[in-house]
Amino acid sequence: TPLDRRYFDIRSLIITKNFKEALKQCEQFLQKNPDALKIKALRALALASVGEEPELALRIANEVRDSDFVDEHAGRALTEAYQLMGKPGEMSKLWERALKASPNNEELAVKVFMSFVAENNFAKQQQLAMTLLKHHKKDKYLLWAVASMNEQVTTTGPNPTLRLAEMMLSRRLGEADFSAHPSAFQLYISLLVKQEKFAEAHAALKEPKYFRMARTPRERLDLVISVLTAMSRKAGTERW
Repeated sequence: TPLDRRYFDIRSLIITKNFKEALKQCEQFLQKNPDALKIKALRALALASVGEEPELALRIANEVRDSDFVDEHAGRALTEAYQLMGKPGEMSKLWERALKASPNNEELAVKVFMSFVAENNFAKQQQLAMTLLKHHKKDKYLLWAVASMNEQVTTTGPNPTLRLAEMMLSRRLGEADFSAHPSAFQLYISLLVKQEKFAEAHAALKEPKYFRMARTPRERLDLVISVLTAMSRKAGTERW
């Protein structure tokens, strides 16, 4: 369509860093087609790329984001614009709205999750990861949920959230079809250390079915050092 052709023409200008010409073409097109969301999104991206008029760039981006329909091209341009403006989490509102309309869309759900990551919204990350795990039964969503729970807790010692995360992960650890996730073992050790379960962490480091998940000798050594360091720190604190 003429709109798509114009979109890709302007997109090419932005890719080649010809931002002034991209802005000019956006403004010319929008004078005759003020509702062309793709072009408005590109205008926001061009403005953000130039670094001028940040308030205008944000206002245009928000107008597109809050409209009734945002297609893939406009969404990609908005994502880049918000990143340049230092507001990557703003896209979460768009993806959340889209996900409500298509609740079983795994790709959309992942986009929403990543927007929560950009916001450091650990509670929402956990909630959505659990939903993804329930509907799609993929181990990576279990890891996302457990990691999100781990990030929510900033203190050490016994904690019900960490305990639940530990239990969820331990059910899958060591199973043959889970060995492709070496980060899971690191996460498991992190959960134990944060709960100050040093004996359990030390035992896990000696357990072949767990320890083989650390891919290299260096990774295994780093895990041992992390446990010993945490134990030493705890002992020093108790002495004082």
